[in-house]
Amino acid sequence: MTLNRLRELQAGLFSAATELSQRLSSSCGKPDARDVIYVLERTPCDAEALCLLKNRNVAPKAKIDSYWLNKHDYVRQKLVEKFVNELHETQIPVELAVENQDFTVREDVQITIKGPDGMLKRKLAVEIKTGLGVNVQQLERLMCENDLVVLVRSVTGHVVALHSCRYAEFLIESLSEKVQRTRRLTEGHIFNVPGRHCHGCCNQACGHARTRRIGHLTTLRDEDFQSDLDLFLRTLPSTMKKATDCLIQELMSDALLARGAKP
Repeated sequence: MTLNRLRELQAGLFSAATELSQRLSSSCGKPDARDVIYVLERTPCDAEALCLLKNRNVAPKAKIDSYWLNKHDYVRQKLVEKFVNELHETQIPVELAVENQDFTVREDVQITIKGPDGMLKRKLAVEIKTGLGVNVQQLERLMCENDLVVLVRSVTGHVVALHSCRYAEFLIESLSEKVQRTRRLTEGHIFNVPGRHCHGCCNQACGHARTRRIGHLTTLRDEDFQSDLDLFLRTLPSTMKKATDCLIQELMSDALLARGAKP
C-alpha cells in the first residue's frame, strides 16, 4: 500500500507539473515537467519560481573548476571497475548504467535487478560526492525513484545505505506537499516569500529583489589544493571498498531471498 501510494503521488506530481508547464510561456520555449519540479525545489518563493520558469536563460552560469568534476568522474570510474570485478565473482545477474536519467533525477550509477521473467524487481542508485556538500533535495528524489540509495562521500569516507521503504512516510508527505504547491500555482494562487534568495532574483518587478551577484571562479590556495588532493587519494581506496562491500551485501541478500522463495 505504501509503495502504491508513493507511485500514485509521483504520477500526480508529474501530471500537476505538466499542467503548470503548459500554462507558462517562456522566451526560450515552454518549460517541461522536470523543469517545474527542479525550480520549485530551488526556491520557497512562488513568484521567483514562476519568473525562473519563464526566463530560464537569465540564471547566472555557475563557474566550476574542472578539478572537482574530474574528481567526481574518476571516483565513479574506479567504483564501477571495482564493483563489476567483485560482481563477476558472485555471478549475480544485474544491469548497470552510469549517468542514468530518471524522471526527476540523474543517478551517478544505477543498478537494476530483474526476475527470470524480465520484470524489474529492484533499483539501486549510487550517489557520489567528492566535496563536502550534500543535496538533501537530490537524495529525496533519488529515494523516490529507487529502492536503495548508497551515498558515497569520497573525502570523508562516509558510505551510507538509505532504504527508501524506511523513509516512506517522509517521502509521501513531501511529495504530497509538492503536488499541492504545483496545483496551487496552476490555479494562480501565488505567495511572495522574501529571504536570502532575493539577492540575484530574476523577478526585478518584486520590491524585495536585490542586485544580481556575478559568479566568480573560486580557486584553492596551493597548500589547500595539496591537502585536498592528498586526503582524496589516501581516503579513496578504503571508501571504494566500503561502497563496493555495501552494494555486494545488498545484492547477496536479494539473491538469498530469491533462492529461499523458490519452491
